[in-house]
Parts: sequence; C-alpha cells; structure tokens
Amino acid sequence: MKITKLPKALSQALRKYKPLRKDINDFKTKLSHCLNSISIAEDNQEHEENFKNYIAEFLKNSLYQDHLVNTKDRIDLAIYSGTDANSPISVLIEVKRPSNTNEFLSAKNINKKALHELLLYYLKERVDKKNNNIKHLIATNGYEWYLFKGEDFYTYFYKNARLKKEYEAFRDGEKD
Repeated sequence: MKITKLPKALSQALRKYKPLRKDINDFKTKLSHCLNSISIAEDNQEHEENFKNYIAEFLKNSLYQDHLVNTKDRIDLAIYSGTDANSPISVLIEVKRPSNTNEFLSAKNINKKALHELLLYYLKERVDKKNNNIKHLIATNGYEWYLFKGEDFYTYFYKNARLKKEYEAFRDGEKD
C-alpha cells in the first residue's frame, strides 16, 4: 500500500467545495474540544474505551450528524449509512490511545495491531454479514488518522482466497 497525502486523496468534487467560514470555525471548535479531551484523558491515563467516546462525539457533532456513530460488537466505532443500527455499516474505525505506539500504525510501518483489528472487523462484516457497503476504514489515536478505501481492502484482502480461508478457520475456532 502507498500513502497518499490528503490533497491528492480528495476527489475533484471535494477539492472544489468551498465551505462557509462559519462552518470552518464550528468544525475547528469541535475538533479542538476533541483534541483537548484526548489530551486530558491521556494525562489522566484513562482507559482506551474513553478515547472512543471523544472521537465518536466529535464525529457525531461535526461530520456525521445524519448517521449513527456507535460501537458494534467488538468494533471500536462504526459509522452507519443511516440513522439507526438497522442500516449497514459504511465506515469501520479502530481507536488506540495516543501513547500506545506499539499497536498503532506509523508511516513507516502499517503492519500493526490496529490494522490487524481493522482487517478482522472488515472480514466479519464482509464475509459473515455480507456487508458490501463498507466505503472506508480508519485507524486513529485522535491525533493521527489513517484512512483506507474499502475498495482497497476488497482488492487486497477480501479477494485473497487463502486469507479468507484462514479467517474462516479462525472464526470457527480452528486457529488462534
């Protein structure tokens, strides 16, 4: 996989979009509140579960007001395509605390537990629940955000018959 910087990753339509100054300021305020909460939680050595709450609150209040943002089963956070849990999940999110550098991705090494967990969530949704609506996967510690296209997970992982067979053996308790 290759890392694409944000300006190149955005579609042409999004690059042309000009938000209102009021909307930018509102977004900055909500993001600042989220980052401040994460910083305080990190200083207080709060449990990783609390970090999910701050990120979920930020997403609900800023970008995904018309979508349900919540946990599901073992998935840290999921953004649903609609306003309730009956709608399919379209975004999977893995959250790590900022100090957990051993398990979190870096530009030099994405082969970390956070990516492995995203892959597990993806395979559970795609293989077991037949959810083909997953558009994006995100790993974040609140300060850093790694966004993956659902189509890349489909191409590199879902279409890999050997990996799917390994996953199914794991799911069925035949492997660790």
